[in-house]
Amino acid sequence: GYQPVFDYKIDQLGIKASYNGFVQIEGAWYCPAISQPLIDATLEYRKGLIDEPTYRARLVERRNYLARFKGVPGEDGHYRLMCPAASNWLMARCDNKPVSISSKTSGKLRIRLTSRLTDNPPSCCTQQSVTMPPEAGAKFAQQLLYESEEWNAVYHGLRNTNEGMHGFAKDGAYEALDDPRRRRLLGMASQSVLVALTLFAANVRKISGFLEEQARIEQARIPGPRKKPARRRTRGLETWAPKSGQGPPDDPAPPLIA
Repeated sequence: GYQPVFDYKIDQLGIKASYNGFVQIEGAWYCPAISQPLIDATLEYRKGLIDEPTYRARLVERRNYLARFKGVPGEDGHYRLMCPAASNWLMARCDNKPVSISSKTSGKLRIRLTSRLTDNPPSCCTQQSVTMPPEAGAKFAQQLLYESEEWNAVYHGLRNTNEGMHGFAKDGAYEALDDPRRRRLLGMASQSVLVALTLFAANVRKISGFLEEQARIEQARIPGPRKKPARRRTRGLETWAPKSGQGPPDDPAPPLIA
């Protein structure tokens, strides 16, 4: 049930795979007619050729060319994709999909086809959907769209959690993971075993701390015995009122006792 969420190096940007006509850009599949500025949006932003508002605008426009899933993946990992101009819930208009061009779709994006796509259209342009094998683009694939709000929330949240755990395990008073003097054995295998045991100890310490904190929270929720109010002969603040010309006189002073 887990899905990868990761960043890309600068040499991993742009088109990195293609299958049945679809092209993979930063982990997602797109229509083969997508324009070059949209393909190179992240690359140009990394190089400082465009500013962030322009970059974000290109990412929004890029979604118009995004291929959509049809159904759910099979148990063997195969899945089906549709181009943005396919089916009744189309996102764009395309001459290779004549059904997508009508008065009802006049406000949708019109995909501009190259001569290559009109003369020799790939499977994604001639079929309503195509089957994708699990190995197609598997190296760079990720479910969330790269640099989208959802991707940023998950990626940076997980990264902060990882960095926090690294600092926890490096605490010199406990595991001191970054101190080589605590692991005085030579060889990759020996070091790997010691690091694994150190991380195991750090996880046990973190779990114990969590359980202790939860026990304190639960203890604070348990109400203690109710304390009875003290019985006093004088009036309390809730019944006190300033002196005035009306109302009952003040209580007389208690008699003096010799």
